[in-house]
Amino acid sequence: MIELSSAQSAPGLAELFEHSPACLGLFEAKEPFRVIAHNPAFQKVLDEPFRTKGVAGLTLPEFANNPDRVLAVYRQVAETGEPFVVERYRYDGLERGPTWWNWSLTPVRRDGRITSLVLTSVEVTEAVLAQQKLEAEIEARLDAEELLAGEQELFQRIVDIIPVMITMYDADKNLLLVNREFERLVGWSTEEARAEPVFEICYPDPDYRAEVARFMESCQGWKDIRLVTRNGQTLQTSWSNVRLSDDRQIGIGLNFTDRKAAEDALEDSRRELALERAFLEAVIETTPVGISVARDPQGKPPIVNREARRMMGVDRLNGGLERYRHLPLRHLDGHRYSLDELAIIRALEHGEETTGREVIYDTSAGERRWIVNGRPLRNETGKVVAAITSFLDIEDRRRAEEARQLLVDELNHRVKNTLAIVQSIAVQSFRDLSDPQQAQSKFQARLRALAGAHDLLTKENWANAMLSDVLTTALHACGIAAGKSSQADLLIDTDERLTPKSAVSLSMALHELATNAIKHGSLSVPDGKLKVRCATSRERPECIRIDWLETNGPAVPSEQKSGFGMRLLRSTVERELMGKLRIDFGTGGTTCVFDLPRAKLGGKA
Repeated sequence: MIELSSAQSAPGLAELFEHSPACLGLFEAKEPFRVIAHNPAFQKVLDEPFRTKGVAGLTLPEFANNPDRVLAVYRQVAETGEPFVVERYRYDGLERGPTWWNWSLTPVRRDGRITSLVLTSVEVTEAVLAQQKLEAEIEARLDAEELLAGEQELFQRIVDIIPVMITMYDADKNLLLVNREFERLVGWSTEEARAEPVFEICYPDPDYRAEVARFMESCQGWKDIRLVTRNGQTLQTSWSNVRLSDDRQIGIGLNFTDRKAAEDALEDSRRELALERAFLEAVIETTPVGISVARDPQGKPPIVNREARRMMGVDRLNGGLERYRHLPLRHLDGHRYSLDELAIIRALEHGEETTGREVIYDTSAGERRWIVNGRPLRNETGKVVAAITSFLDIEDRRRAEEARQLLVDELNHRVKNTLAIVQSIAVQSFRDLSDPQQAQSKFQARLRALAGAHDLLTKENWANAMLSDVLTTALHACGIAAGKSSQADLLIDTDERLTPKSAVSLSMALHELATNAIKHGSLSVPDGKLKVRCATSRERPECIRIDWLETNGPAVPSEQKSGFGMRLLRSTVERELMGKLRIDFGTGGTTCVFDLPRAKLGGKA
């Protein structure tokens, strides 16, 4: 309650009344409560025609939007002498829509009698809207990340007490008047503030104090200011200033220390989550195992790492769960996977975990064998919210294992063949015993040639071998001397540099043919002949053609046509060298044609 007992304060109050940014109105203390006077701020918030003409002289029912409720409040204050105060009052009576106000009605006594009522209202619409927006942002953040539990309640408590501080100070920055909110937050009442250098205490740094003083002198807009309270606490505030005609100033301040702290914490959390996400994505992206993370059961586009994109031959997967329907996946028995059989679908829709499943994935370069694992990811309630699948290409490992087994079998086979070659060399060497010493020399020479060929294969691994050298060495390794005066004739019309793998594979194939020729073919009889020619294929210029022609030899035994040697020959030519093989077992010996891609031989494919 205001008691007017001193006329000396009237000029200052009138000036404050006129220039206060708060809406102030003075009413008669009797019904119908006629307006005695109001300040410009009060008039500016009204709709037309009251904004232009004002409402001085009018009664409450003549301009109030809800006169019954308002009259009841005015009547209560006038009768009881008790002030009426309401904070964040929503008012829907203006054309610009809903607004919010801190509103109070205070009786004024003169000589012990209530003579008038003072209406004070401060619009806090922007603060309320800001509060609502910030509440929505924090609530969304809580729902999305589930990492800021409890922050909403804390933030709500902070924004519920957002204050408005009002101060009056002279040209020397001495405080003359502070309101209750300033006293509550900063620590000085009006009497205490007049007795202490509050300005210097609130801004102890001289440079920063000068910056604040320049802003106060400008009286322009709003400025965020760090303010030190009486107990040494630093507040984050925002201030605006109004200069009065006698150079005094009115300061209006908002405290957003707690809100700023919440915003900083929220931003720190966002940065931390972004860093953790970037770290996780980097780990997933660089791991040498294919990984796909489906982020929700509705099939939002998944995270697919670099290895997965390479293995599948795609840049990304689009669409819903139907995107998995067309994946070229097959069971080991060859039939295609249905959508519901896929590990990712079993995890997302059924919550099942898949481990160690072998599948076949068809690529443009051929089929690949994969190991697939799938696992659902659940939230704290057990609901499946995502799933992760990993897949590892084991095709090379599987082929290497097959090759290893093949080499083991080949080693056993080669040992047997080597013994057979030695036996054949011995038979051919000692067939004519008219000169035992010469026969023995031939036998030893052939054995040395065979040993030398094996040494070459072992030591050099056919590194950067020429095709002509491979042909020559392969024949020599079996004790076959190629020349026009010999049983074997080798014609090289084209040459090619081979990779070690191609050289070894071709050597194995030629060794098998040579071994069969010596053991069972044309080179097993004195009159048999062998002709080997290497040239560019006329039908397929991109291929090297090798013709193996045996003549005047015995018929090939039936067991040699489908035995291990022939299986090895076909596997080597068609699978390892990606070539084509045509073989004919005639009455005079074996005829064989290789068509070998140059790109494969040279390692370009």
